[in-house]
Amino acid sequence: MLYNKIDKAGQAQALGWWFAVNLKRIVASFVVIFVLFWIISQPTSASGSVNNVLGNLQEAGSSIATFLTNVF
Repeated sequence: MLYNKIDKAGQAQALGWWFAVNLKRIVASFVVIFVLFWIISQPTSASGSVNNVLGNLQEAGSSIATFLTNVF
């Protein structure tokens, strides 16, 4: 139920926090469902994308390690 909650001081709080929390849950649920649908419907494409992302992360980590090695 949507209504303003009253805090101890007697001032009504806005529904902004309630909407933001529930919007985050809705968006997160939608993203999880979409990713699961994508993995189930196109597993080859999904695995290729995950491999590309992991490869990019590996290259970034290697570059940072090289930088830190050269700095110290």
